Amino acid sequence: MSIFYRVVALSLAGLLAACGQVAPGKSGNTGPFPILPPWPGQNPPAQEPAKSAFAKDFLWGVATSGFQTEGYDTNSQWAKWALSGRTPQLPGRATDSWNRYPEDFDLARNIGLNAYRFSVEWSRIEPQPGQFDRLA
Repeated sequence: MSIFYRVVALSLAGLLAACGQVAPGKSGNTGPFPILPPWPGQNPPAQEPAKSAFAKDFLWGVATSGFQTEGYDTNSQWAKWALSGRTPQLPGRATDSWNRYPEDFDLARNIGLNAYRFSVEWSRIEPQPGQFDRLA
């Protein structure tokens, strides 16, 4: 996967994470970018444009899932499920974050993010019950 698509994927993940929140005690689409009224026939009351009120130490970041980005892992429960024929696509190369994670860190940093949450498939740490791969 090209660097361009990796940057776009990380950027979109961050945007979705930032814009997809609903304030506690609220329901519906009442965030800073409402697309639809809370229910048909009722528009939200007019409001002042949102002002940036983020704390100086606010973390802007993205997140990835090991199974979706690591690639080449055929030992996980997700891979076994996919290989059982229950899905039309099999796990494959993905974005190879298992080997290219430094590039992912750089991409996040280069688009101005200061946080990156990632996961590692446990089947890489413990490939067989009780056997741990210390190099993983």
